[in-house]
Amino acid sequence: MTQHLSSKMTQHLSSKMTQHLSSQMTQHLSSQMTQHLSSKMTQHLSSKMTQHLSSKMTQHLSSKMTQHLSSKMTHQLAFSMTYQLAHINQPKGLAICV
Repeated sequence: MTQHLSSKMTQHLSSKMTQHLSSQMTQHLSSQMTQHLSSKMTQHLSSKMTQHLSSKMTQHLSSKMTQHLSSKMTHQLAFSMTYQLAHINQPKGLAICV
């Protein structure tokens, strides 16, 4: 009878310990996996967002710079052409104020 009770107690304790350890391991692994995936997702999204914003900023600045330079060049050409035409058509003895 002692052996029987001892065997039953051992089985019961072994079962409880196994369940407890299994539960602890599952929680630990689940927590580790969640942290890992969360970290990976955060890195991935951060990288994608950085690339996207960098691309948008580059496009925006490139567009603004192109517009600015185009405006400056147009202004410079118009000024130069006006100046040259004024000198070509200028009667002798008249001064042109520019």
